Amino acid sequence: MNFKLRVIRHNRYVSSTISPSNRFAGIRRPDTTQAGTIVWLGSEVMFFAGLFAILFTLRATASEHFAHGQSLLNVTWATIITVILVEASSVI
Repeated sequence: MNFKLRVIRHNRYVSSTISPSNRFAGIRRPDTTQAGTIVWLGSEVMFFAGLFAILFTLRATASEHFAHGQSLLNVTWATIITVILVEASSVI
């Protein structure tokens, strides 16, 4: 490494320091918030892709359980609750 020796007289405990040359001054690095957001979104996509893969696999292999649950679904009530939830999220 290329070091530049620079003497700084602080006090009797610190008499000199060695600072490395700034080789990486011209390199542009991405913003850490942007990189963290991209990593977070990627992990969310992978998590939900796994959940949907499990759902499709179970529907393909055990369709009789889904047919029984579908007969118990109250479509009118589910639609009303869904509309309320969507409207509440638009207020925030």
